[in-house]
Amino acid sequence: MNRKPIIAVTMADAAGIGPEVLLKALKDPGVLSSCVPLVIGEGWVMEEAAKAFGIDVKFHIIKKIEEAQWDGAYINLIDIGAIPK
Repeated sequence: MNRKPIIAVTMADAAGIGPEVLLKALKDPGVLSSCVPLVIGEGWVMEEAAKAFGIDVKFHIIKKIEEAQWDGAYINLIDIGAIPK
């Protein structure tokens, strides 16, 4: 079975360029063809950034890794809940 590696990446600084850079990387066909991304950060920040930049990314927001869905329909995002909305 040829399975792609799961690569965890943080969104970086919520108030910086990290969310935008990460969103653009998540839409890159080269990234998605070589790995399964797992985002760690703030779910609401990533969803708001996607709207603001017009980037269509669908997240499956979870609290722990056991809740992840690996079917490829969504990008799993572990919401650390450190920044109140």
